[in-house]
Amino acid sequence: MGSTNTLSRPSYKNVRTITMDNSESNIDLTQILAALQHLQQENVVLRDSVTRLQNQPPPPALVPPALAMVALEPQISLPEKFNGTRLKFRSFVSQVRLIMQLHPRRYFDDTIRVGFVGTLLTGTAATWFTPILETSSPLLQDFNAFMAKFEAVFGDSDKARTSANKLRHL
Repeated sequence: MGSTNTLSRPSYKNVRTITMDNSESNIDLTQILAALQHLQQENVVLRDSVTRLQNQPPPPALVPPALAMVALEPQISLPEKFNGTRLKFRSFVSQVRLIMQLHPRRYFDDTIRVGFVGTLLTGTAATWFTPILETSSPLLQDFNAFMAKFEAVFGDSDKARTSANKLRHL
């Protein structure tokens, strides 16, 4: 019952020369060779893929849009809510316009701008704004027209006299 195996140190090239004289083992070396060649081809493909990936530049860091917007636009405080007091109108409007200038991506259209102003109104100013909102007035889509009407109602009705009074009190 002697089994004689003539196995030399195999390499991929001489796999076919391996002979086995074992009557109990009937190994189909052709199948093993085919499987080995397939694995070698996969190995080459995988190595090429790894090399390509290693040579690529790293992808750019993805920043969510909300964070990108925050990074580009300064953080600012909202103005004090406007209650309709004429003496505070000019300061309120200046602060609102400044916020819109500093955040152009956030306040990019007239409807958003008018809505922003509306959220900052209280008291008689909010009472004035409510029917504009409830009736879906065209003023909601036209910021300049809205601001003109807003100024006509709450702004200084006699700027010349107010300016003259301020100069006299200097």
